[in-house]
Amino acid sequence: VNNGNTYEGWYIYLANDITLDINEEWEPIGKYSDDNTEPNMQFQGIFDGKNYKILGLYINKENDRYQGMFGYNIGNIKNLTISTDSYVKGRGNTGAIVGYNCGEILKCTNQATVQSSYNNTGGVVGKNEGYVNNCKNEGVVENTSQATGGVVGWNCTGGTVENCYNNANVITEYQMTGGVVGSNDGVVRNCFNNS
Repeated sequence: VNNGNTYEGWYIYLANDITLDINEEWEPIGKYSDDNTEPNMQFQGIFDGKNYKILGLYINKENDRYQGMFGYNIGNIKNLTISTDSYVKGRGNTGAIVGYNCGEILKCTNQATVQSSYNNTGGVVGKNEGYVNNCKNEGVVENTSQATGGVVGWNCTGGTVENCYNNANVITEYQMTGGVVGSNDGVVRNCFNNS
């Protein structure tokens, strides 16, 4: 994806759990540039985790935005779990599954610790302008800035979050913080926080 193949029309799925090398830093699938200094590369296909897990996902990029398993998504990501032995750290617009979502995230679970030092940080999605449904967060989310949520950091205008829940601590001293969504300009429906 980061080299220009969007995988539009492709159906990609896991056939088993995938264990990544925890000592090798993951490069998010897809990237987004706020200042247009680089071309945006978005994932446009279907990624079906088939209820398997990604283990050993490691990202420690405190100066980089749009961090997660996927950096920028306008496709469909579903049935995927990021396991407890994973760690994701970025500088805002950071979530374990997707940093910036304009597509669909369905039935995904985060169990990893997610940390950030800037706006829009969530357990599952950092910034959402798409559709997030039936997702849950079971990993600690910690941010030193605002717009921090257990499931989604910032649910933007046009974004929808429904049938989701948070079951872990959300830690920050800043405003716009929520168990499910930190900051909301879209639709949040039938969700709950259990932490």
